[in-house]
Order: sequence, then structure tokens, then C-alpha cells
Amino acid sequence: MRYNHSMKLIVGLGNPGKEYQTTRHNIGFMAIDQLLRDLECPPMGFENKLKSEIIGCRYPLSAGQTETLLLVRPQTFMNQSGEAVKLAFNYYKNRLTVEDLWVVHDDVDLPLGQIKIQLGGGTSGHHGLDSIAQAIGFGFIRFRLGIGRPKKGANDVYDFVLEPFPSEAKPIVDKVLSDVSQAILLALKDGLSMSMSRYNG
Repeated sequence: MRYNHSMKLIVGLGNPGKEYQTTRHNIGFMAIDQLLRDLECPPMGFENKLKSEIIGCRYPLSAGQTETLLLVRPQTFMNQSGEAVKLAFNYYKNRLTVEDLWVVHDDVDLPLGQIKIQLGGGTSGHHGLDSIAQAIGFGFIRFRLGIGRPKKGANDVYDFVLEPFPSEAKPIVDKVLSDVSQAILLALKDGLSMSMSRYNG
């Protein structure tokens, strides 16, 4: 596949399989689903050579310019996310820099519903981010979606992230998914600094 205009590789992190679909750790996958709906993209398809579900969409920018968005859900499980991301990044490397990689992921260090956008930074022990950093290095853009932490004395973080969101959290989750989709589109159209200014609460 060849393109003659700009490109972004937008990766949502999560675990494949029905048993993980609604878990906190899969909010990155959920964000990609929301972005697909907002962009009215075709359904994603599995690319075995990239070990990912992937679809290409075009997003109109100003002055008749378009951005090609490659939306990706790695199918290697969270801890090996870097394997799939590296395959996709290398496949399109003639059109990408590390800063063209935007990763959407869960973050226990932020309260549920909060979004923070940043360039690089530490991984805070997030195994999906660790895997990506080891595979291609730091310097990619992160869309951090807060999921909160378990209450003191409750189950540990590992169990917490693999549990579904409780039903009472659904309105907050729905809103943050809508917000991160709009944050990504704003960053594409008006730049990351504008999106950071609006959404880094």
C-alpha cells in the first residue's frame, strides 16, 4: 500500500478475545472502536503479517490536504504489543517517524474519565508501553485514559485492570471514549498543542 500524503499510526492497546472486551485494560481498543464510528471507517480486518487488526482511513485537513490514519489493534496480547506495533511501523516506515505513532492506553495513575496527552515519558510499569518502547524506542505520542486504581485493601492492580468496568461507570467511560476520539481529531486538524491545551485537565 503506497501513499503520497501524510500518515499517522494510531494504536489502541488491549487484549484480544471476548473475555477481555469490556475490561479496563481494553479501553484502548474501545477508543479505536469509537474513532472508527466517528470517522465512519469500514470495519477492521486482521492482517496476519502485521499480527493486528488494521484499517486505513483518510481524514480531511485544511486546504484540501488529507491525513491517512492507520488504526491498529494489536492481536499479540498486551505484554507483546511492541511486536505488532513494530511490524506495522516497519511496514510503513517510509511514511512515518516515531512521533507519527500515537498510542491510546489505559492508565491507573489517572482517575477514571481523565485524559492526558503527552510526548514520550516513562511507562510507569505499563507492560504494553514497555513492550513498544523496547521494540521501537521512546518518543511516540501517548493518549492516556484514566481508569483509576483499586481501593486500598482491594484486589491488586493486575486483577483490577482485567476486570470489566462496573455498570455505574458506563456513562463516564462512554464520555471519555467520545472525548479521546475528539482529542485525536483535534490534534490531527489543529495540532497536538491545541489538543493538549483542551484535554490535559
